[in-house]
Amino acid sequence: MQDTKTPPLNVSDPTSLTILLIEHNPCDAQIFRKLFADMTDEVSFRLIHINCLTLNTKRLTKYHFDAILLALPLAKNTETAELSKLRAILPNLPLILLVDKAHEALAHQEIQAGAMDYLLKENLQSGPVARTLLNRTIRYAIERSQMRRELQKFTQDLQKSEARLRTMIEKNADGIIIIDRQGNLRFVNPAAENLFGYRAAELIGEDFGFPVVAGETTELDVHHRDGSYAVVEMRVVEADWEGMKAYLASLRDITQRKQVEAALQRSAKRLEALTKIDHSILAAQSPQEIANAALEHLQLLLPCQQVSITMLDEEAKEAVILATNVPHRLAGEHLPLNEDSIFVRPQQGGKLKVTENSQTDVWSAEQLLMEGLCSVVSISLMFKEKKMGALTLGTKVANAFTTEDVQIAHEVADQLAIAVQQARLFEQIRAGRERLQILSRRLLEAQEIERRHIARELHDEIGQALTAVKISLQAVQRAPNTQTLLAQINEGIGIVNRALDQVRNLSLDLRPSLLDDLGLLAALRWLADRQSRWAGFTVEFHSDLATARLPPDLETACFRVAKEALTNIVRHAQAHRVQIEVRQHNGELHLIITDDGVGFNVRTAKEQATRGLSLGLLGMEERVLLAGGQIKIESQITGGARIWTRFPLQLKREEG
Repeated sequence: MQDTKTPPLNVSDPTSLTILLIEHNPCDAQIFRKLFADMTDEVSFRLIHINCLTLNTKRLTKYHFDAILLALPLAKNTETAELSKLRAILPNLPLILLVDKAHEALAHQEIQAGAMDYLLKENLQSGPVARTLLNRTIRYAIERSQMRRELQKFTQDLQKSEARLRTMIEKNADGIIIIDRQGNLRFVNPAAENLFGYRAAELIGEDFGFPVVAGETTELDVHHRDGSYAVVEMRVVEADWEGMKAYLASLRDITQRKQVEAALQRSAKRLEALTKIDHSILAAQSPQEIANAALEHLQLLLPCQQVSITMLDEEAKEAVILATNVPHRLAGEHLPLNEDSIFVRPQQGGKLKVTENSQTDVWSAEQLLMEGLCSVVSISLMFKEKKMGALTLGTKVANAFTTEDVQIAHEVADQLAIAVQQARLFEQIRAGRERLQILSRRLLEAQEIERRHIARELHDEIGQALTAVKISLQAVQRAPNTQTLLAQINEGIGIVNRALDQVRNLSLDLRPSLLDDLGLLAALRWLADRQSRWAGFTVEFHSDLATARLPPDLETACFRVAKEALTNIVRHAQAHRVQIEVRQHNGELHLIITDDGVGFNVRTAKEQATRGLSLGLLGMEERVLLAGGQIKIESQITGGARIWTRFPLQLKREEG
């Protein structure tokens, strides 16, 4: 446990909060330390981490915490009892659960048992979105816990008051009224006089105006003479009054309690809606999807009829609509910024009230008035103090947006700005990756074209020239009177023969003509036969493609993968038997190369390749990926290796 000698924080201080993290996984604990360390808003967090509850429960009570982050499931079964003890000792401390997706149901059970909220670890890896979600969840949990404590204190005060009042005369306990069978008031005590705002003499004999049933507890609104009202809890029992059957009703003012309950319900509803928006934004992939998710939830959360999310393009002096439900407007539409935008004239003849001033919106006051809007909230989307766009809410109801509504809109706008910016960065990374793939593919194509050209030059030009020299030397050899030159001629013919063999081998290594003339299967058979003769292993070749031809780039990729694999077998495997399979299955081409050699550690080989020590495996993987395929390399140091690749298959039948 990380300890501290500083005095405990004051719970009333909203700028400094102490959080207890109970996490047995050191990697997850490190993630939360990083998230809290990177929080830069007005609230400072002090994180105290323990990896288990066992033997720490009593010690924890010496410190003041504002909230607990508890990872589920617990590391040990014995900690369940310790958690119960902790709840008993610190019953009012807000508990936030940390679970992965697989244990989300367990989190729901713990919330039923008294936990305040839960967070999915998958949404809290890193980044501003995770920090915002963690920050907001903690603060709302503390806020709701404080409101719950206030309600508990209020309830406890009422109970204490009831205990004191029971020792007094019953008529002084609560408002007490007697109602006869005809529904007329027969008695009103002083407490009831204060509750109704009328004197007893004014009420006795009047119709109560509300049905009373013995044994029932009812809530009713009581209106005072001054126009105010109170929420009253009424309990009715049968009683005898002046020799007649009547009803005794005790009245208790529960206005404050109802207000606290209503505030708790509003807070819970707001937190639930904002959490849904957070989850929807996190699940979205593009700026458009993020904006659409926010728009959908905002229409349910706030009293708005029109929602628009626009992005600003300062260079083009225009805005682009990401999402909107405004009639006659479409997502993706470009709108110019002009002097009539609502931030220039926020009110038009008192008919249009703009709650916020975004200075980035493109909707003019005239446009909004034509739509019949009377209330508008327009909030800038900001990222690192730069305006990205605006979130605009509108309704036809005057003064519709409360301070709380505007605060919610601000929170959503802040989340939107971060999410949209991240989505833009992801799109840029994805586009850059696609460009690199295109460039790599073109580089490989250019490489193959150059190899084909060099191979043909070697075979056709240099080979023909050497052949001509050989023929000339042979003619001289057969001519009379060449006995003295015969040794030199024979030596020259030998040199030419060796040069021809070298040219032929170099041409085949660059690109065998069989691959272009007869296709992949013929080239693979030739390659396997050639390598087996050099290395002395046996090759088994199996294929079900018959005479079908494949696209040139696919044939090239398969041949290069096979050549690299066989080269590695010759150099390192010490294999006795090699098997090559070329098959088609479910619209895919499968190329499988297996050997019975010494094997190798695949992970170590790939790590060496990334350090530049060997590029063979990376070259194979890159070729397969660029051809739209997949590759899997399996091997063990105990022996044997298997390279399995598959590609989308498009056969090209030979004509004739």
